[in-house]
Amino acid sequence: MLESVNLKEALQKERDRELGEASMDRWLQEVFQTLDEQRRSIQSRLEQEHFETPQALQPSLLDTQRIFHINQIERIAIRYRLRFLSSTRFKGAIPAEAISQIRQLEQQHDTVLNGFKILAPLELFTVEKADDPLLFYPLGDEHYYLIHQWGNDVSPYRAMKYWALQRVGNLTLVIVALAAILTLTCYPFFFKGQDSWGYALVLFLFFFKGFLGWALYAGVSTGINFSKYNWQSRYDKIS
Repeated sequence: MLESVNLKEALQKERDRELGEASMDRWLQEVFQTLDEQRRSIQSRLEQEHFETPQALQPSLLDTQRIFHINQIERIAIRYRLRFLSSTRFKGAIPAEAISQIRQLEQQHDTVLNGFKILAPLELFTVEKADDPLLFYPLGDEHYYLIHQWGNDVSPYRAMKYWALQRVGNLTLVIVALAAILTLTCYPFFFKGQDSWGYALVLFLFFFKGFLGWALYAGVSTGINFSKYNWQSRYDKIS
């Protein structure tokens, strides 16, 4: 059997329910407004050209698996022909997950972070693409903390594709290998029935100088530099 309804109590419950929902709405608005302000602040610091000295983080709160020395970053940058530059140079969009990671890190360490670095292909610093960027924060003493990774994985063929451009020695080995292959291939056509190391050496030097000259011409005309020397350069050519 249904109980009778006290109109005064019903009216009070209705009022409390409406006021409760309004209070909840205001609270949610305040929360999201605060989150939006924090995200905008982080985004502006990622794009800030002149940033302050990076703030120290608490070592006990850091994930040691995310800490890398500059030499380790350099080797990966050279191997895959990447650039390690300030986030202010990055042309792609910083994903919301990266912003959230920065915000979480700031809350954990009760600080405001700036001076971020990104490890990515040069193309991402000139046009908008998404090829596995890594967002770092400097810890000092040439160590960096990996905050977030997004985008697509780098193809393993990228290292082979740019192997000759990693260092001067790599390009030299490629030229020597090409000259040797052409020498072995063309020797029978130039010196039929004449087995002479002297002739082979002359033919090898001919091809070697030809490839070397072409490489020097291509390098000078295009301004392409070796990864060893430009992995921290914001320019795509020698300047």
